[in-house]
Amino acid sequence: MITVLIPVLLSLMLGPGLGQLYNREHKKGWWLIGVSFIVFLAFSVWLSRAAFPYLPKDLDPQSINRAVLRDIIQTHIVEEHTFTFYTYEVLLGLLWVYGVVDAYLGAIRRRERLSQSNTTTPEGGS
Repeated sequence: MITVLIPVLLSLMLGPGLGQLYNREHKKGWWLIGVSFIVFLAFSVWLSRAAFPYLPKDLDPQSINRAVLRDIIQTHIVEEHTFTFYTYEVLLGLLWVYGVVDAYLGAIRRRERLSQSNTTTPEGGS
């Protein structure tokens, strides 16, 4: 059971692709990490560009208030760009769910392969 739980927790807690790497599905794992990174980077760039017009012109990076940024995102970005915002959110969520489910299924397949390789049939029995 523990060999199934570890890749699921890796994908769930740390992100898509890490459970696949644990399951030794390296190609799939790196693809998931890469696609997730690209989607997250695209979302971050889009969000910063969408929020830029609402930020004060004399913004000092040292004095950024998270509550003000959260308010800008909720009142302006989400309301004005609802489709784009939730599209990125759904894409990231689907990647995460796919990573967890695939890590679970990959762990099951890996466990079955290991159990088949450990059960050897005697050749030329007595």
